[in-house]
Amino acid sequence: MVRRITGILLLALCGCGNVQPIAKATTPEIAAVGDTVMLDASATLLDRDATYLWTLDSAPSGSTATIANPRAARTSFVPDLPGRYSFTVTVSNEDFSDATSIVVTVIPAVADGVTEVGVLVIHSVDTLLGWQIGRTLDEAVDLVALEYPNLVADWNDGTVIASLINVPIADTPHPELYRVVDWTVELIPAP
Repeated sequence: MVRRITGILLLALCGCGNVQPIAKATTPEIAAVGDTVMLDASATLLDRDATYLWTLDSAPSGSTATIANPRAARTSFVPDLPGRYSFTVTVSNEDFSDATSIVVTVIPAVADGVTEVGVLVIHSVDTLLGWQIGRTLDEAVDLVALEYPNLVADWNDGTVIASLINVPIADTPHPELYRVVDWTVELIPAP
């Protein structure tokens, strides 16, 4: 009888321990310089109170951006330079911890409705025809990179073969090569 009671007590005590948290974080994939960007780990799976610690792992060279409250489940930062910002949130309880990372790509700020480097424009259904240098966001509000984040992510930091740059659709394409690095568009001169 004593053994049974001891066994039941041991089983009950084993069930009282902490459970491994599973860190989950969200943030917008794309933001502009000067935006307040939310970092949210409130969807983390846990069974008890936990602590949160956000770290800024990498940022563009020269950036002085900081996390508003690194110990909150939901916090924010304000990017000061275009480029990629990488964050890690670590969620811990008394016994366990888990971490996950997220990346925010920051584009240059918009001044007077015109981007500094251009707007990604889709001229026909699911066909990326190029960047429009200096176009206003209002002119292309439905066609900007936010509509096609996977295309932009796949093509950023690579060479983009662009056609119909600032040329009406009815005209013959003018193939040009552009290099897209950290959201800056550069024309590659023809050899």
